[in-house]
Amino acid sequence: KADAKRIQRDDLPTVRPFAAAIHAGLALAERRDAEALRQLLLASDAFRSADMRLYAAACDVAAAGLQHGSDGQHLEQGGMAWMREQGVVNPSAMTAMLCPLPRSR
Repeated sequence: KADAKRIQRDDLPTVRPFAAAIHAGLALAERRDAEALRQLLLASDAFRSADMRLYAAACDVAAAGLQHGSDGQHLEQGGMAWMREQGVVNPSAMTAMLCPLPRSR
């Protein structure tokens, strides 16, 4: 939590999204799925704004595991498709490496 707070104070747009990703991981560990989803979506938007599209796509895929219905499907399909277009052979593994993932249901 302390690390996330320190990162949040950084002014660099390429650093700040990591704070939301860390908060998402903490929320997942504490089984606060709604907060984890909110933080993953914040991280995705912030990564996209910082032109860090791979991280944004990974956060979208991770968030899809917490978002029900067509919104979740749209997030997952969009993130996976973007990664494949960029030549990522295994988007699921890339997501697991870059972003906190919800536990299996």
